[in-house]
Amino acid sequence: MDKVSLKISISPRDFRILKYLLPHQLKVWHGQVDEVLIVFDYHGYDKGPYKKQISQITEFICELEKEYPKLCLVAVDYSDEAKAEVSRAYFGNKTVPEKTHRYGPYYSYFYGLYHTKYDYVMNLDCDLFFGGNNPNWTREAVALMKSDASVITCSPLPGPPTADGKLVTQAGQMDDSELRKVLFDSFSTRIFFVYKPSFISQLCPIPVEVAELSSLVRAVAKRKPIWALPEDILTNTMRRKKLKRADFLGTGEGLWSLHPPFRNEEFFEKLPELVKRIETGDIPDAQRGDYDINDSMINWDDAWEELKNASIKRKIYSALGVKKS
Repeated sequence: MDKVSLKISISPRDFRILKYLLPHQLKVWHGQVDEVLIVFDYHGYDKGPYKKQISQITEFICELEKEYPKLCLVAVDYSDEAKAEVSRAYFGNKTVPEKTHRYGPYYSYFYGLYHTKYDYVMNLDCDLFFGGNNPNWTREAVALMKSDASVITCSPLPGPPTADGKLVTQAGQMDDSELRKVLFDSFSTRIFFVYKPSFISQLCPIPVEVAELSSLVRAVAKRKPIWALPEDILTNTMRRKKLKRADFLGTGEGLWSLHPPFRNEEFFEKLPELVKRIETGDIPDAQRGDYDINDSMINWDDAWEELKNASIKRKIYSALGVKKS
């Protein structure tokens, strides 16, 4: 049997969502995999109030281990020796960036991938919800990747399915197979299923590149890292080699994901309700085909207003030549 590792990425900033979403994710995936690796990255977030959260998260996961025996917690190791191992495996001995230009995870993704026990790996960010309850999704993913060498990665369908299977907010190539696939030519580090030997032979060594000019300028102004997002780099390689990502619902009820684009107070207040609604399929029609939780399920007005104001401020600062950190 082809064994599968599940890798879930967490950080101290995820403290408020883990109580509800980590048990939800384990409920969906634990029975489909042979190892669950919780990759805890607190690099840069290990001082002040985060120290207490690190301790609380660790205790919480230790309790979950009693219910989920495949669970293992590992902290990301930023030592020179650990970085060298990851570099040799995926980057051709180049220095691996620690963070992206958004100060998001970079090295930690590949540290976790390197330390998974099995060659088939399901990677999740810890803020993802799942509906559909297909208990065979990973087996179907393995069979798909064995049957089509051009599929280098796959994921559950992004968003609850529409009646005709079409996606509302993404453009992909649909097919009428039993798996109900949508094909893309891009990579996502938020959620991916890969076969490590193929990932290494087809996508590695991964180039280390700086961000595009506009992002680079903002990063320098804010004294942030300058590195391009790894998913953008992997996407470029996929397109050059004509490789595909297959997002599929699968057989039976299928399996699909939802992602919160923001984290406002209403979101945190409604987390238990959201988990229940998604697990039971209580989904409004306006949410179907959309991979981000939209206004039909959460009132995001304050988050949209904050985003709009931030955009206006950036334009004003840019016009005045002011560098705002």
